[in-house]
Amino acid sequence: MKQLEFGHLLEELLRRHEERKKENRHLLVCISGIDASGKSTLAYRLQAGLQEKGAAVLPVSGDDFFFKREVRYQNPDPALGYYRESCDYEKLFGELLLPLKDGGAVRRTLTLVDWESNEYREAIYTVSEPAIVLVEGVFLLRRDLPDVFDYKVWVHATFRTGVKRACSRDRDLQYYGSVRAIRERYLKRLYRGQLLHLKQDQPWERCEGIVFTQQCLDLSFYH
Repeated sequence: MKQLEFGHLLEELLRRHEERKKENRHLLVCISGIDASGKSTLAYRLQAGLQEKGAAVLPVSGDDFFFKREVRYQNPDPALGYYRESCDYEKLFGELLLPLKDGGAVRRTLTLVDWESNEYREAIYTVSEPAIVLVEGVFLLRRDLPDVFDYKVWVHATFRTGVKRACSRDRDLQYYGSVRAIRERYLKRLYRGQLLHLKQDQPWERCEGIVFTQQCLDLSFYH
């Protein structure tokens, strides 16, 4: 696995996208890493760069596929519960990613859970032409899940860096209420679950390349 520079990553995705277009197929890209590593930031920047180059892009966030809160927290082992029972990957892979893998026009209306309000909502995912599907989220590279991705990127951050980022994010402060609560949740639940993932799945080993968090945050990285 090699370290990826943003420009080279952008060019590589565009090159692979052009190859898929000849077969009327989508390019499925996985962006994974620990919580608060910079996955969504990288996905957003990639989406903007790819669209600027004229590529059709379908963004997909793993955060949109959480189970309801009562399911996510039913396991008395918080680490195992987060690792195995936080996200409805049967729906993500079975109802969206596998149909996209088959290629062609896709339109799916899915009933999802808003992780903040714990209420159901509907989301529509649609592509009418070959697109680059940017999927970002934790645990996407669990070894028991279907290997649907054409290109996989690991966003590397230490747990210390991740907690620091989380404590400065408005969405975490609003949801958890304080820096102390954020640290407690990340250290006692989220990162313990991530440790299980890292030990059992070695997700970075399945990736074409690695991006470091600082690259995701440095705006000059995207010019």
